[in-house]
Amino acid sequence: MKINYILLMILLLAISCRQEEEIDGATLYPVDFNLPGIEVITRVAETESLPSDAPLTIAAYNSDTHELAAQGNYQVSDGSLVPADNGKPLYLAAGTYDFCAVFPAQTLADDGKSATISRGTDLLGSVTRAQMQPKETVITLDDLSHLASQVKFTLRLVSTNTTLKTFKVKTIVIGDMVKSGKLLLPDNKLYIPGTEVADRYESLTIDNSDGTLFNYSTTAPSGQTGSHYNTQKEPLLVFPRAAEPFTITVTVESQEEKEASANSKTYRATIPNIAFEPGKQYQFMVNYGWDYMNFTVSISAWDSYNNTQDETGSGEQEIASSVTVDEWGTPVDLGGNLGGE
Repeated sequence: MKINYILLMILLLAISCRQEEEIDGATLYPVDFNLPGIEVITRVAETESLPSDAPLTIAAYNSDTHELAAQGNYQVSDGSLVPADNGKPLYLAAGTYDFCAVFPAQTLADDGKSATISRGTDLLGSVTRAQMQPKETVITLDDLSHLASQVKFTLRLVSTNTTLKTFKVKTIVIGDMVKSGKLLLPDNKLYIPGTEVADRYESLTIDNSDGTLFNYSTTAPSGQTGSHYNTQKEPLLVFPRAAEPFTITVTVESQEEKEASANSKTYRATIPNIAFEPGKQYQFMVNYGWDYMNFTVSISAWDSYNNTQDETGSGEQEIASSVTVDEWGTPVDLGGNLGGE
């Protein structure tokens, strides 16, 4: 009896130590993941690394059928990826898979082909095609990239010879921005609706009524010209969009030196044919003169921090368009092509 008990315990121990599982006649093996440069390359912001306590989703898709094979949440621990909440690793049969990594972690649709993304989410992702061996396998994931776009505004007067005491931005309304975010898998890209999709756009408002979203200075920063600079503190995250016209409506509050109170005026411009591409920042410089308004759009990479390999943010592209208006406050349409087709 004692011998049988010992044999049973040995058998149970052997089963618990196996490195594979049998499901529906298929043999599955555990997968481990590496993400090189996880503390630097995947940084969400200049001073922020991928949080160690925040999970990311990893989903494996059959490279031929594109069907979901397995998914799970992982988190950073001592520079490595481990199953979140002390969970089990993914188990897969031998074969070739597309491994999609998404941060922050997402709840996938029932078919595993999409996820709904909230506005303002700094979504990062990558797709890595790799071979699963008939044994425990370590997969090295590609670096994560930003999947959304950013816009940032700076407004100024082009002259220092002005009688204005203040010139502050109150609101900026950006029209025709993609309304809803949808992550498409296994492509791991945000959905960009085509012109055939009705009700695809909405307006976004940057409300600086309390003065907290913009830095304001009556003098120009070092190395710059002009006066009354309004510089947006943090970029606005937007979903990527196709190259189509959109509107920008700016309301400013200005006060002459001899005036007792400030007055609000609104300016509107139509920007033609500019696409918002994933992982890029679109910096709008709005220049006000006495009888004209000029827009300059600079397109650059997401950040300009040093990732110890190369300085990102290089390759900046500047696209400009200008228009002369009759007087302050006159709605204007900007001519020219600001990128895209």
